[in-house]
Amino acid sequence: MLTETKKDIHKWIREGYVGVDMELAAIFSVAKRFGMKKGVTLTVTDNLAEEKYVFSEISKQDKKMRNEARNLMFKIALNYLSK
Repeated sequence: MLTETKKDIHKWIREGYVGVDMELAAIFSVAKRFGMKKGVTLTVTDNLAEEKYVFSEISKQDKKMRNEARNLMFKIALNYLSK
């Protein structure tokens, strides 16, 4: 990702961490400050433990599943926001 080492990543895995979020806290803070509604959908892009990244080569089947999941995520979010 950025500056973490393999040692850092393996330590996090041993400690039970399953994900890293880089933007959500800032988005929620701004929304709270301005009294805005907030919500989130999350998707996994990188797997640090297996050294698989969003730009890594993936099979056609995995690419199809990733696209279907992304489209479903957007559909759910837009449905929620339209209420």
